[in-house]
Amino acid sequence: MSAPKSESPKFMLDPTIAATVKDVLLERGWTEITKESNDGSWDIYWCEVGTTRDALDMCRHGSNQQVPHFRNNSELTTKNMLFRNMRRYKRVLAQGGKTKEAELCDCLPIIFELPAEYLMFVEEYRKSPGTTWIVKPARGSKGRGIFLFQKLKDLMEWREQQRAQCEDQDKFWLIQRYIEKPYLIGGCKFDLRIFVLVTSYQPLRAWMARDGFARIAGSRYSLSCLQDNLVHLTNTALQISAAGDPSRQ
Repeated sequence: MSAPKSESPKFMLDPTIAATVKDVLLERGWTEITKESNDGSWDIYWCEVGTTRDALDMCRHGSNQQVPHFRNNSELTTKNMLFRNMRRYKRVLAQGGKTKEAELCDCLPIIFELPAEYLMFVEEYRKSPGTTWIVKPARGSKGRGIFLFQKLKDLMEWREQQRAQCEDQDKFWLIQRYIEKPYLIGGCKFDLRIFVLVTSYQPLRAWMARDGFARIAGSRYSLSCLQDNLVHLTNTALQISAAGDPSRQ
């Protein structure tokens, strides 16, 4: 049974939040507070990542007001910062004598961050030329900017192109050893999208949704076509964009 109207939770939304969020909360009997009528009495402020700091500053001290993001969440949600923190965490564990715990961090493939670790990568590359590597922008999404290569000259040509584009000078990229023999479904690459809600870091408290789904590449896996991202990436936006291409049928 839903709570009386006067006792229903109150929510506020950033204008860019999808209408679906608003519809679901209203169906649950929640009360919307607009930014124009905001009196600070909201229980949840569903904000964008970019406005998280401002939203947290608005929270009343000692209240149960909540926002959907943690402060400094980019430490875990951007590829390069996640890599840096995992490497730092491994070092801290090792220095503390927790060798077995530190070894768990080795689940990550070999990774280098560009541009700072380019020479370190070249040294590693020369140990096993012909190995497949994948390059990803640190803050990219939807498969944009990702490519695979086996020849160092391909990376060098790409690097020169980046230098020629002034707007990309401050970007960070990751080079990761590609997993050449992945698990497949029907001969195609896949990944699992699992939803987790983290409500606290100290102590760590997380809730995992019972339902998830698999994202499957639209083309059969093969290392003979490194330039075809539809073979190697499972990003939904990328696969949907190619679904209407008759040449892919």
